[in-house]
Amino acid sequence: MVVYSNFGGILLGAFDGNGEMVGFSIAFPAFIEEKLYLHSHQLGVLEEKRLKGVGFKIKLKQREFALRRGYDLIAWTFDPLQGVNAYFNLRKLGVIVKNILGTFTVK
Repeated sequence: MVVYSNFGGILLGAFDGNGEMVGFSIAFPAFIEEKLYLHSHQLGVLEEKRLKGVGFKIKLKQREFALRRGYDLIAWTFDPLQGVNAYFNLRKLGVIVKNILGTFTVK
């Protein structure tokens, strides 16, 4: 896991008041058509802590990191058929969706 952070990526952990990890995120540098970006590979939150803003706070920290390191794009995949996940990505984070049919912005 240290390799991620030593080579331009980031590992984030979210902890509760007792020091227990309740969420995490892993992201690493990647390329799209020769453009360097940060690929957000995984985001996970304990089931009992979901829908409480933990994932959103992790994503905000990931964004801060990306901006500090000079990344102007973070990309990831998600399953749009999973309602909570789709809502989180499309509405809460306000992502731009790109697929084989083109790009559109969700506001």
